[in-house]
Amino acid sequence: MVIRRVQASRVRAEAQRDRAVERAQLLAAAMDPEVAMRILGYNGPDGPKGR
Repeated sequence: MVIRRVQASRVRAEAQRDRAVERAQLLAAAMDPEVAMRILGYNGPDGPKGR
């Protein structure tokens, strides 16, 4: 019984994460390309600024 609850909770969390990623990608698609890439976590070949 406990295992089923944990599994169900994990499935819900994964689905929520997937939906959040989809929303972020849709939002980024409507933005300026440089801003969108920063929001999505892409910092170019040199990595984050300041390193």
